[in-house]
Amino acid sequence: MSKPKPKPSIHEPNNTTQCVLDQEKVMLEHILSQKEKLNDNQKLYSQYTDDIKKKMQLVATRDRMLQLSQERNIYKQKVMYVLLALIVSLLVGSISVYTIFNRMK
Repeated sequence: MSKPKPKPSIHEPNNTTQCVLDQEKVMLEHILSQKEKLNDNQKLYSQYTDDIKKKMQLVATRDRMLQLSQERNIYKQKVMYVLLALIVSLLVGSISVYTIFNRMK
């Protein structure tokens, strides 16, 4: 004689269905949370790339300002050297003219 199978409870199928629904709900919540994290990461990535672009533009602007400043300094140095050369040449010329005229007397 075989044992009679216990009669399934009326609530048992609902329990398994409820369990599956709970698992699906948990998975859906997990997927939604991962999606939110991904969206947040994408926003951060775009913000970081924008910040990097702005900083690169700032560095390029400052580099150009530095180049212009160096060019102005080089120009000023050239002007000063030319003026110094003129002063030295006038000094040498005046001394040589003075010695020439003193010898002629």
